Amino acid sequence: MGLQTYEKMLQYGAAIAGDPETCIWQLRIIKERLGITEYCLWFDLGGIDSELVERSMRLAKEKVFPYV
Repeated sequence: MGLQTYEKMLQYGAAIAGDPETCIWQLRIIKERLGITEYCLWFDLGGIDSELVERSMRLAKEKVFPYV
């Protein structure tokens, strides 16, 4: 256990992170290739400051969700 790292998740496409344009692109690719249209989002990863979590959630709501 403990072999799954954030870097590996990003490398293999198991995590979506980046600026809004990158996230939109990644979500669209997943939809096109796999037909997935519903997502489970996890913003509050252990140790991240709550202000950053809230900022990420707002950014996703305003700049990503309307486009996917």
